[in-house]
Amino acid sequence: MEPLGDFIAACLKHAPGQKEQARTVYQAFLSWCLANNERPWKKLHSAAPFRSRG
Repeated sequence: MEPLGDFIAACLKHAPGQKEQARTVYQAFLSWCLANNERPWKKLHSAAPFRSRG
C-alpha cells in the first residue's frame, strides 16, 4: 500500500477554503505511521507530496 494515500484517506478531509499548517499535518502523519507500522518520511522530503495532492 501507499502510506501517504492511506493517511490522507483515513485522516484528512478536503474543506474548500480551509488550510492547516504543514507542521500539524506532518505530526499527524508521523503518529499515523507509528500506529500503522509504517516508516515515516523525513520531514524535509515530505512537503512536496502533500502539496501535490492538494
